[in-house]
Amino acid sequence: GAIRAYKGALTLQPDNTHVMQEIASLSAEIGKYPQSISYFKKAIECEPKNAHLWGNLALVYRQQAKFTDARKALLTAIQ
Repeated sequence: GAIRAYKGALTLQPDNTHVMQEIASLSAEIGKYPQSISYFKKAIECEPKNAHLWGNLALVYRQQAKFTDARKALLTAIQ
């Protein structure tokens, strides 16, 4: 599916944060939250000032009722 295709693209461009974000978002949509968090964190390592990535990470934490982690991510997003 789409996740597999994006992972293939990531092997060709391992620092492509757009692809990482797509994998993370699609993973969250199907309930694969640990995978989603992992890919958002990888993208954030490449772009630590990207508020959009931090905000999306916060949403995934919220979906899992990890409110403390969600709050930390949101606070980082607005810094």
